[in-house]
Order: sequence, then C-alpha cells, then structure tokens
Amino acid sequence: ALYIAGSGIQTQQTYVDVISNNIANVNTIGYKRDSVSFSQVVSGNSRTQNASTNEGAYRGNGASVNEINSVFENGDLRA
Repeated sequence: ALYIAGSGIQTQQTYVDVISNNIANVNTIGYKRDSVSFSQVVSGNSRTQNASTNEGAYRGNGASVNEINSVFENGDLRA
C-alpha cells in the first residue's frame, strides 16, 4: 500500500514539475510546452477473484509516468 501511495506521489510531482516548467517558459520565444502521459502499473501475478463471475481482475500497483512529450503545435508569430 505504501508503494502505491509513493508511486502516485512521484507521478504527481513529475506532473507538477512539467506544468511549472511550462508556466516558467510561457514568455520564452520558440518554447513548446510539454505534456505528460501516465500509465497504471499492473503486475501479472496480482489478480483478484471476482465472486460474481469467477473471473480474475488485475489489481493496480500504482502509477507511473509513461512519457513526457513536447507539443509541436503552431504558435503565434512574434517578432
């Protein structure tokens, strides 16, 4: 349980860092903002049994940053 909470905190801290960097560079000419994508950490051997269907479901083991991408959209032209 502590690992799950810790991974969530680290993931959210990375998100805050990326957003802070975007805000800090809002007036930087030519800067392209970054975006973060997340993924759920699932372990293959941590299945829970569903009593109503007798099928197992995977239990999440936390979150992680999948990737950080620069967004290359066209911006305003500035001189």
